[in-house]
Amino acid sequence: MNLIKTYFTRQLEKRGYPTDDICYSLNYCQGDGMAWYGDIEEEALISFADKLMKDTEKAAVKRAINKGATVTIERNSYATHYSHYNTMSVIAEACYGEELTDFEWASFQSFEQALEEDVKATSQSLESNGYAIIDAGSKYGALADKKRTFNTARFSLIIEESEDKDFSVQHWDESLIDDTVQACIDKKLRYFTLRVSVIEREDETVLGESYLGGCTESNDSPSKNYDGHLRQMVSEAIREARDFVNSISLAA
Repeated sequence: MNLIKTYFTRQLEKRGYPTDDICYSLNYCQGDGMAWYGDIEEEALISFADKLMKDTEKAAVKRAINKGATVTIERNSYATHYSHYNTMSVIAEACYGEELTDFEWASFQSFEQALEEDVKATSQSLESNGYAIIDAGSKYGALADKKRTFNTARFSLIIEESEDKDFSVQHWDESLIDDTVQACIDKKLRYFTLRVSVIEREDETVLGESYLGGCTESNDSPSKNYDGHLRQMVSEAIREARDFVNSISLAA
């Protein structure tokens, strides 16, 4: 699970929304956004009632829930091509067992509308934060100027922070995941694959490379040696380049 999907899942779980069917597209295109679908569990509905309703309506909604009334987030007609705050429809249904009173059903319908507003607001908030997370690992965002080049007469040594398409926090501690994601959203942290390469300047042939994925660096106090990994990576790239050049020389 990638960083954005992990973030969306954790945030929806904290709010009480279903997480088995999360869809998103964040490419700065029309119709982009994020959405999720599924049944809201009874315990979560009670929590939403406490959060969104007041006084007698709150009590009526809780009675309706206890009688078996349900809420489901379903795809609407816009979801055929898109995934965003307006592709979700919140559907409230009365129970098939104990009948609701008129006031309980009216209150539950008001609850449905309040949930619809919360769903849309949550989607828009997560979408905005999702873009911030993407930017923290994008060559067009936080990584735009993270490239250093050292030249000799014939060769160039390039140290570059490149996009890490497989960046994963799957086995991280939960608190570390939350802190890392929030730092990305706050533009305090970037994530990347560190790449060191040796190229021939004349035709830009790559002679040697070394990679290290899953890297993070603070934007407040960026490191130049990447926690001590850079020296070894430079040595590996140069050694590989020398071996390549020597093999060409022997072949000639």
